[in-house]
Amino acid sequence: MQPDRTFIIRAATVAAALGFAGVNLVYDSAWGVGMSLFAVSVALAVAGLSRGLGKRLPRLSLAFLGSSLLFALLLSWRSAPELRFLNGLTMILFAGLGTLAATREEIGIADVSARLIAELFRWIGQGIRLMVPDLINSRSKDEKRDQTGYAVARGLMVSVPVVFLFGGLLYSADAGFERLIRNLFDIDVSSFSESAAIFTIICVLSAGILRCLFVPPAPPKPSQDLPYVLHPSMHNAHPASHFRNFGTIEVNMVLGCLNLLFGAFVVLQLPYLFGGHRHVLDTPDLTVANYARRGFFELVTVVALAIPLLVALFAVVRQKSRLAQGMAFVLIVLLSIVAASAAQRMGLYVDYFGLSRLRVYVMAAMVWTVMLLGLFAATTLRGRSPLFAFGPPAAFALVLLGLNVLSPDSLVARTDTDPARRGRFDAKYLTVLSEDATPDLVRAAATMPKSTGEEIIGSRRSLQQSSRDWRSLTLAHVAARSSLTR
Repeated sequence: MQPDRTFIIRAATVAAALGFAGVNLVYDSAWGVGMSLFAVSVALAVAGLSRGLGKRLPRLSLAFLGSSLLFALLLSWRSAPELRFLNGLTMILFAGLGTLAATREEIGIADVSARLIAELFRWIGQGIRLMVPDLINSRSKDEKRDQTGYAVARGLMVSVPVVFLFGGLLYSADAGFERLIRNLFDIDVSSFSESAAIFTIICVLSAGILRCLFVPPAPPKPSQDLPYVLHPSMHNAHPASHFRNFGTIEVNMVLGCLNLLFGAFVVLQLPYLFGGHRHVLDTPDLTVANYARRGFFELVTVVALAIPLLVALFAVVRQKSRLAQGMAFVLIVLLSIVAASAAQRMGLYVDYFGLSRLRVYVMAAMVWTVMLLGLFAATTLRGRSPLFAFGPPAAFALVLLGLNVLSPDSLVARTDTDPARRGRFDAKYLTVLSEDATPDLVRAAATMPKSTGEEIIGSRRSLQQSSRDWRSLTLAHVAARSSLTR
């Protein structure tokens, strides 16, 4: 659908302003307070356009966009690289869900992932469309009105990126042209070219997001094809399913076999679950390390793979029998016990060998899968499959919020330096933790041997004194500096 002229001019201007803001707030620095400020700028731009154009976004779209802004703000809180990556990824995914929800189309469980990936590419296409053909064709219907100002603005928005692109290529191709540019402009051309490229990328993405939010997609054109003279199963209105022969009996058989398999495993695990550490020590030829290490990741994988299997089984069968629903519920209970067994193994391992960031994130993934099992039981098993579509990203967001509150690096520091733990802590591993762990390590260093405490405090000071841009600063950096200066 072709947007109106007012929207094109305003959206293009806002996108250009966001491009300049992105170069100054995001470019050439780790994501921190700069990215948070840029996300706030985008949110204000969307709110301003919505109010200026008189167009209200759907509530679901606003909820997703608000979640995206929340995780953008979390980038200025924690310094752990893993958390920064997850927060940034979640920020982008929720922004994609926000523009996808703005289309007001119903999305099924199987379509969410594919549509979300396609939506991210749609930002690029819609951004190019807004900045080039929409601007070029945004002439007023009133020919008597002076169009000179708008024509100049359109010409600049199209010509400036083109000049920078080809100018940068010519600058790199010929030494004489390079000297000419250096003599004419007293600037670092290489840095300027990189900034121009970043500006173009952010400008196009911003324009694409704005166009996806405020310009509804064009309705599908009616097909001009001749009607099929074929069997009804070959007609578009009656697509043949690859699983048309997969019915209730097959689903019941699959669920029954899985219940028998997981039931046998759970029966064997009950003594370890209730006997705990003492039962492991009393078992011949079994050490705590062997019991804890062996099978943990396999059990996590079992639970993770069982969820898409359950979703697929209930997606291919239209009529779900009560027997299938009952066996699926039993399977969910058994999978929860399997997850508890994995958590118990990890608890024993941590008690003896310490905690690490990898173990924290794996346990967080386990919590996410258990939450998905609960969502599946509350939605799909009760005949509310569409509600499960947005359950995985919502559950992931909750788990990630919990990780931000707990701070994995801080949790590792507190756990590994706890005097009540049976095993020793690895001082060298503690020195590589991010600034999130600095306050806890500074407090714990006072109770450590002098050489170990000095080593840890020295690593914290070196990390604090490393050069960094203000845009990458976080609240964790401020807290670390405060704890070291006391």
